[in-house]
Amino acid sequence: MLPSCVLIELLENLHNLDSLTISYSSRLLKSHGCSQKSKHHNLSTTTNITKVNMCHVTKIEQVDFLLTFCSHIQHLQIECTNDIELLSLIRFIFIEKNAYVKDLVSLCLWIEKVNYDMIQILQTIIDDEQILHQYRIEHINDKIYLKLNVL
Repeated sequence: MLPSCVLIELLENLHNLDSLTISYSSRLLKSHGCSQKSKHHNLSTTTNITKVNMCHVTKIEQVDFLLTFCSHIQHLQIECTNDIELLSLIRFIFIEKNAYVKDLVSLCLWIEKVNYDMIQILQTIIDDEQILHQYRIEHINDKIYLKLNVL
């Protein structure tokens, strides 16, 4: 089990790291009980991570943890388990964590059994709630791609 403190320490020492892949399991990360707000803020301004790939995500808190440290993220891929509610995740990323994803240009959500109806519902909710403005949504196999700031 990797305590989040260790991950934070690794990220602090890898300033030039451009991309990060994290595979979650039920035992991978202990909750970040070692949270020191100033340390977290300092890390978010010093990391240069622009690409994040998250595998086996079961909780929105896992996404929250990484977005807190990756303030320059441009490309985010999240492989979701069935435990994640898609609309809640979209709202969380683009409403609650908006300040952390200001540079985001693409979001890929890898979800089992994606279908056309899900894409239509997602697009309707994004438009009705004005979660995003200039975007394009694509569906390829089990992945939903959101391209942001598309004219």
